[in-house]
Amino acid sequence: MSITYPYTSFVLSKPEAGQSFVWRPALTVVLHENHRKSAPIRSLVDTGSDRCIFDGQIGESLGLRVRDGQEYSFGGVVGAVATGYFHKVRMQLGGSSYETTVVFCYELSVGGILGQLGFFDHFVATFDWTPNPPVFELERIPQN
Repeated sequence: MSITYPYTSFVLSKPEAGQSFVWRPALTVVLHENHRKSAPIRSLVDTGSDRCIFDGQIGESLGLRVRDGQEYSFGGVVGAVATGYFHKVRMQLGGSSYETTVVFCYELSVGGILGQLGFFDHFVATFDWTPNPPVFELERIPQN
């Protein structure tokens, strides 16, 4: 069974070409570890991200010693390099819950990013820009 989600409008700090916001696919997830759970985290669905990445303070709120995790360096399209740390957690999205390895990073400008490993290896996503607002559909991969 698939579920359709509307894109979320994000206000631009500097309006571009007269537009004050952009549409982006985003979901709210909750992370679980050490018998603790995070507050709901608004996370961008990012097909270009190799990993799921969350703010380092979220890892701390779960009782993790974030910087004790295996170090991971990564960059974006502008070439800046950030450092994060791998940790296993349970991710909950609606009625789906599964264990996965995520990266916690103190340099993140959003609460979370849902990427290839940890998200897209668990869901098939279809993006549709024809309605206003745009929508995306998720279907859980049964074996994952």
